[in-house]
Amino acid sequence: MLKYLTKKNNIYWFRRRINKNKEIVLSLKTKDYNVAILRHSYINFEINYLFANGIENMTDEEINSIIDKYKKFMLEKSVNKYSRKRDEELSVMINDKYYGGHTKEALQVAINKYQDIHNSNDYDLVKTITSKILNRSNIKEDFEKLKDEDDIYSFHFALLKAEWELLFKAKIFQESLPNNKQPIQTTVPTYSQLENKTSTEHLPTKKKYKISELLDIYIKEKAIANKWGDKNIRDINYVINHLISWYNDCFANDLERNHFTKFRDEVIMNLPKKITNKIFQNKTTKEILETTKKEKKDKLELTAVNKHIGRVNQLFNWASKTEYIDKNFAADLRLKDSRKTKLSKKLRDTYEEEDLINLFEKSPWFSTELKDTLRHNPENIFIPLLAIFNGGAKPTELAQLYTSDIKKHKSIWIIDFNNEDDKILKDDYYNSRRVPIAQKILDIGFLDYVDYQKKQKSKQLFPKIVKYKAGGTNFTNNFSIYNKKYITTDSKKTFYSIKHLVNQTFKNNKVDLYIINDITGHSYGSDNKDMGTYGAGQMPESIMKETIDKCLTFDYIDLSKIKQAIKEIY
Repeated sequence: MLKYLTKKNNIYWFRRRINKNKEIVLSLKTKDYNVAILRHSYINFEINYLFANGIENMTDEEINSIIDKYKKFMLEKSVNKYSRKRDEELSVMINDKYYGGHTKEALQVAINKYQDIHNSNDYDLVKTITSKILNRSNIKEDFEKLKDEDDIYSFHFALLKAEWELLFKAKIFQESLPNNKQPIQTTVPTYSQLENKTSTEHLPTKKKYKISELLDIYIKEKAIANKWGDKNIRDINYVINHLISWYNDCFANDLERNHFTKFRDEVIMNLPKKITNKIFQNKTTKEILETTKKEKKDKLELTAVNKHIGRVNQLFNWASKTEYIDKNFAADLRLKDSRKTKLSKKLRDTYEEEDLINLFEKSPWFSTELKDTLRHNPENIFIPLLAIFNGGAKPTELAQLYTSDIKKHKSIWIIDFNNEDDKILKDDYYNSRRVPIAQKILDIGFLDYVDYQKKQKSKQLFPKIVKYKAGGTNFTNNFSIYNKKYITTDSKKTFYSIKHLVNQTFKNNKVDLYIINDITGHSYGSDNKDMGTYGAGQMPESIMKETIDKCLTFDYIDLSKIKQAIKEIY
């Protein structure tokens, strides 16, 4: 049950303490839990605003006066005050018949739509609808005073549910009219400029958005919600700006399937592999294609082509779901790679025993330069160690850790991978996880290093790490060079070879897929959606720690010198 929701004689009540001597107690006048949640959310939203404005110092009479005024607005006035704008927005065409937004048919369509969106728990979809509702409501100013992200998030869902309730009441009212008489447009409106010019004068027209306008809205919504980095924004800007140039920034809704196939075949597949060349600067898409052909420059490989196609689909799929356009014609345009099977594409080369010996025993970081590396670039020591012995985390995940992310949870030392502050995870849902620290990592003195950084009052676990605006870090670049020089001559082996080795080691030990995914931060896959939905909590830390300590031993790696050096320095 919600924090301030109580029940008495089967009636739901709102009860919240203001201070030691005051509390707010309001009957929500309903036995329906869903209705109670709605009214609770609205009242609590308003009270949070009052707290921000000094409600603790108000008298009982002032508090009751404001709450009564708001309650009256919530339960009575809001139904009709902005009904005209809502009617225009909700008007629909059903079987070649036009229904005004006040009719029971149009209301039912909206009710179903809002319920589906609310049940989807898709914050972006919810926010798209509630933004429209706010623009035609008298609570927009109150909403804009909200600062806490959790309050804003909850408010959007509460507002959508409130709108659903108001529409439901309006529908019941329409159905109660004698013989259910409602004005209905029985034929398709004529849009001819020569005939019936007045037939559409009072009909709402859906706003059309240019491609550039859609892109701006999409980036503003997604960049904030998903904490996009500069690279994400740059990548989608690149391909969509080509689309804008190619079709002269036309209305997005005017693009059909043939436009997208033509854009793929004539534009994306012929773009240069290296766009940074000066000969392409300040040129239109058409000019870039002509220059590429004339100068015989290398064109994009198939993998890059498909990524760009995916980004186009990404934008228009969102636009379709949020009803900025009628339909997404950019879906299923990726090209099949005949050179490789789907399975062989996913297979990556893993490090072998010889490679690991080269890295952890023979290479300078871990031998002749060990102590200097620990003093000046400790990330070069600990990130590879954590990657291989502690569950195959991505280098970017490890590089951005805070000292506060190393903590005890249920008596087990863990690494808390999260997206707090400026940290960015590729997938917030699956990559956010608590991974127990391997016993081998604890034994070499990793916690002594963590304590040292805390004493230095360092927020970052690895303060020398530099994050690039385009994505990635200086560690990744440095390791790439180091890998080729000291570890392996195989160009297919990279830092991610450690991650692939860890995954393969788990599989070789017949570890359950769900344990592997919870440790490594992978999704459960499209064939296991129920596990992600109904088993959303991760495996107990004790099970994951037992798995890590049992499987990721790599006993042929001698850690004694590393342990001694850490002891001497930290």
